[in-house]
Amino acid sequence: AMVVGPLSDAEALAVRDAAEVSRVPVIMSLPNLGAVTTPSLRYVYRITGSYQTHSAAGWYAARKLNARNAALIISDYAAGREAADAFRLAYEAAGGSVGMTVRVPLGVADLRPYLEQLRTTQGVDLVVAPSLLGQGAGLFLQAYAEGGLKGRVPLLVGGQTVAEGDALNALG
Repeated sequence: AMVVGPLSDAEALAVRDAAEVSRVPVIMSLPNLGAVTTPSLRYVYRITGSYQTHSAAGWYAARKLNARNAALIISDYAAGREAADAFRLAYEAAGGSVGMTVRVPLGVADLRPYLEQLRTTQGVDLVVAPSLLGQGAGLFLQAYAEGGLKGRVPLLVGGQTVAEGDALNALG
């Protein structure tokens, strides 16, 4: 027997230990969280899925967009923080500086207080949302547009942020 999947980090963490105990190989392609696969695991394999895209975005923001002072807004859970770290490392190595990171708890419906932090911060020339998830992504994009940031401060988002149709519709 073999399991192909799971798709999310939460699902991957839920089956990881069971796979090891039962000695059933699990092949994953999407989960990114570092804790999902470690060298000590013998039956859990990740064939793709890392923060390479976030690292590339960090380099791109500094070198091609010439952004020098970014603000990050992330979903506040392990994979969101790892995505932000991957962006930050590459961005700073390429000459940029992350001035602030706004962490949004999962499930928050009113994003105005978080966006207000971004709106009132001086010197930010790029807002980066590397990994906002679910309903929060669409709400963020809508609030970004309505809160006076759209057109004033460029926005760079990760694929997870705009992967759902409702998030894309919120861009307007």
